[in-house]
Amino acid sequence: MCLVDKFSLEGSRILIRPVTRKDLERLHIWWNDSRIMASVGYPDGLGISMANMLTCWKRWKNDPLRLMKIICLKPDLSPIGESNFHDYKPDEGIIQIGLKICNPELWGQGLGTETLRLMVDFAFSELKVNRVLINPAKTNARIIRVNEKVGFKPTGEDKGGLLMELRRREWLLKKI
Repeated sequence: MCLVDKFSLEGSRILIRPVTRKDLERLHIWWNDSRIMASVGYPDGLGISMANMLTCWKRWKNDPLRLMKIICLKPDLSPIGESNFHDYKPDEGIIQIGLKICNPELWGQGLGTETLRLMVDFAFSELKVNRVLINPAKTNARIIRVNEKVGFKPTGEDKGGLLMELRRREWLLKKI
């Protein structure tokens, strides 16, 4: 089993943990909510059924390249969002991160920044990648600012979004 399959990360205000079967109903609601999904390029939501959610989850839990996580708010550990590693290419030293805070009342409170920092640190320290990519919707100014605050720089466009990159060297220099 891959190291990433079982990891949890803890910050000062959040815990990032693996997705469980019990999380699927919440993910189903989030993924079909147009307000939440508009920020990641899906203004009408995903239109995904619970049956498809279950099929996806069965794939995720056994696929080290699609590492879905739930972001929980401390102290009660209520789920507030999701994050993931994907497109992991260990031979090339690259991984991509996705994240969203799915509770609009919590937007703008630094929880996305804390999540992204934890995920980036794990990618560099545990997965030993050299580059971390993120691909926000070009219209999502809020997450682009979060990415820049963490150290990501735009490098082009990909899949209709803004491709941003952070290299290990820059991350380590930023941490000093």
